[in-house]
Amino acid sequence: MTLVESTPAPASFLPSPPSVLLIAAHPDDEYYCAATLYRVARELNGIVDQMIVTDGAGGHRFAALAGHVYGLDLTEGGKDHALLPEIRREECLRAGKLLGVRQTEFLGQPDPGYTQQERDAHRAWRLHELKHRLEKRILSHAYDAIFVLSPNPGEHGHHIAVANLTQEILGKLPSNQRPLLLAVEPAHSSRESSVAPIFQFSRSRAVSRAESLTYTVIVNWLIAEYKSQGLFQLESGRHDCERFWPLGSTDPERAKYFFASIA
Repeated sequence: MTLVESTPAPASFLPSPPSVLLIAAHPDDEYYCAATLYRVARELNGIVDQMIVTDGAGGHRFAALAGHVYGLDLTEGGKDHALLPEIRREECLRAGKLLGVRQTEFLGQPDPGYTQQERDAHRAWRLHELKHRLEKRILSHAYDAIFVLSPNPGEHGHHIAVANLTQEILGKLPSNQRPLLLAVEPAHSSRESSVAPIFQFSRSRAVSRAESLTYTVIVNWLIAEYKSQGLFQLESGRHDCERFWPLGSTDPERAKYFFASIA
């Protein structure tokens, strides 16, 4: 782990234990911050919950090989295509158990497939219902931080939509009820970011009490759970760190203190 800008955290601020909510568009999006989530849940005895917005039905493009595992034809137009959301749900639960996720809430919004346009998500989703469920979870749990996937231009339109909806919801809350909102993306440490992240978690660091085994092992185990997403398997070893930035009105100094408590 590397704290990009190391800031000592006041003892009065440090969450004990830390609590995090990941709001993700699809089953398997927890890959973006898998090592950090494992660190919080398994090593710090913190709380990690997640909300999965879509049913993952759009992930049929690379499901052909999964037929050899599940004995089903999950490709688009295949006789078992309708079973893909349930299979992805089960894969997500197994991956969550690996990371130490306490609760996973599936919101069941339609997944029309890959797009770079946020408006495609808005057209497909039942926005009133979605906002209500997100608000209910956020207000009923005192999370220290909410993680969302990076909403940078060029990212999946569903990721952008989730990040912006979360910003909208948090913007309506009183500042004293507002958790930190943090964007995350996986990266390779040899590649510079256009904007310096506030925190960088190294997947190459050894896991506590695991001798020479690193967080990369955890990430690879997670990838292996998603048999229905064949292309996802090629992510193994591609990224060696997880980078975070504050979003919306999140105070960067408070975010640094939060990450100091994790580091």
